Amino acid sequence: MSEERGPLSGLFELQREVVRSPIKFKALDPGRRGGKTDVIIRELAHGMLSEPGSANLFCALTIGSALKIFWKPFKRLNDQLGWGFRFNEGKHEVSHENGSWLAIGGGDTIADLEKYRGTPWRRVRVDECGAWKPSHLRYLIDEVIEPSFMDYDGDLWLAGTPGRQPVGYFFDACHGRNGFQHFHWTAKQNPHVNWERYVHTPVTGLLARKGWTEENPIYKREYLGLWTVDPSSLVYAFDRTRNVLSALPPHKHGYDYGVGFDFGVNNASAYSVVASPRVTGHTLITVETFRAVGLAPSEFAPIANAALKKYKPIKAVGDSGGLGKAFMQEYTLRYSDWHIEQANKQDRRGTLEIVSDMWRSGAKKSLENNDVLHTELSTLQWDEDRENTAEGQDNDVSDADMYISKEMPAFLNREQDEPDEDEGDKHARSFGRSNEPQSYHDVPD
Repeated sequence: MSEERGPLSGLFELQREVVRSPIKFKALDPGRRGGKTDVIIRELAHGMLSEPGSANLFCALTIGSALKIFWKPFKRLNDQLGWGFRFNEGKHEVSHENGSWLAIGGGDTIADLEKYRGTPWRRVRVDECGAWKPSHLRYLIDEVIEPSFMDYDGDLWLAGTPGRQPVGYFFDACHGRNGFQHFHWTAKQNPHVNWERYVHTPVTGLLARKGWTEENPIYKREYLGLWTVDPSSLVYAFDRTRNVLSALPPHKHGYDYGVGFDFGVNNASAYSVVASPRVTGHTLITVETFRAVGLAPSEFAPIANAALKKYKPIKAVGDSGGLGKAFMQEYTLRYSDWHIEQANKQDRRGTLEIVSDMWRSGAKKSLENNDVLHTELSTLQWDEDRENTAEGQDNDVSDADMYISKEMPAFLNREQDEPDEDEGDKHARSFGRSNEPQSYHDVPD
């Protein structure tokens, strides 16, 4: 095949820099229309032609988006330039007579990610990374893909427009962490895009039509490929200085506890434990949180039971929708010590606003060990209608915390006279605990 028709012949210089780099782990976050998927297609084609028998993988957020942004353009270039690849529409695989092959897939569910186990991949390219849930992307890379690289010293590219949450695996990779080299450019440097006309033309250009300045967060994220957060779009009014405590404060009558659960296999399973001063006081303090991806109901049930045995809560609630129903059945079958009630999920927007106001007023606090919760609270953003959290964000721990925070005030923020010391001791003993302040950090073995 002549060089001018080879896969790498159509790349512009910034794309070539990505290909030339000897670093095996690369992160690409150009803005929209920057040409990131084009360089992935051409580099994969070049690699398959250069290394007979190699196994390669392209994975996007969903199989539908993978077919749209990768399969169709790859097929078109193959037909135009005569690369010699064969396309299996049923299996979504590309192959060559030299034995190399390429699988195209999505990351719709954890079950989809598991399908990529078992193959000794030579190259893996993951696109739309900014739209993945950070926990899902981390699971795919750390637990599924990287172990498969041991046979052939595989290499990995992560690509996408920056996500709504400036945290997680892709964010870290785009900031040079975990051994990744970062590549950034925008459509302004793409010679196939007339950037100035589209963006800056008076009256009809993007900025003029939208009434935006170059500081608009959507413009910065989608067009300039910059990681940014619009403070007005944040769901929770969480502030680390105001809301985070180093330890559970001493309290005369001790604390009552509640546990909230959020169940999932396609999403993470999580719980949050909140404490509120017994007898008097109206502050809810999150003392412990947990999150894990890919746990079956039978695996999460003993973890949940350990937390319940440890804290002996006066209230435990969980999301019984979807996998939650299966978990409830599994838990009831195996354990009878604690009753988990169905979480009240009505008026989700109102609940999010109420809990946000608790953080804003200081009525909600959290111990400093709950890093995952704090990250979610600091970055979760509303959807366009401000009715729910936007898709593609990790919200498992914050949802568990929301479920129980919503329920606890009905039990703990009731007005009553403060009893004398003897009555307080009696009240503490009625829940099977000392009235001494308690602070827990780890689930017992």
